[in-house]
Amino acid sequence: MISLSLAAFMTFGQSFKTDSCGIDTSAVMNKFEIQYIDSVFFAPFEMKKGELGSFTNGFNFNEKRIAFFDCSKTTENGYMTKKEFYQKILPEYRGPHGLTILKENEKRETGYDGIITINCKVIVEGELVEKLKLK
Repeated sequence: MISLSLAAFMTFGQSFKTDSCGIDTSAVMNKFEIQYIDSVFFAPFEMKKGELGSFTNGFNFNEKRIAFFDCSKTTENGYMTKKEFYQKILPEYRGPHGLTILKENEKRETGYDGIITINCKVIVEGELVEKLKLK
């Protein structure tokens, strides 16, 4: 499991079709959700002069099953639907967030490719996957 956490920084001046985000509970994101996640939520950042870094470490969200976890959510094991996730982060979520990319065996055990987290200051390795198995 690879966890990537970051402080939130929003990109302004870009227009996204956010009314098409979180319209269902499917674990697979539509193109508008992917565009928002890639361009705003996990916006590329400048590492060195002219060199861009990525919080997603090159992870491609297309056709991937993604779970959503909120460390501040005390019910339902912390997991939420995609619809609940987008209701929480739109229009401008500014709290801590991250991406956990699951290993092959974790994917088989859970049926998911990755976990997007919000409101998590510290994540204990393995905890998200164990909770996801119980979901």
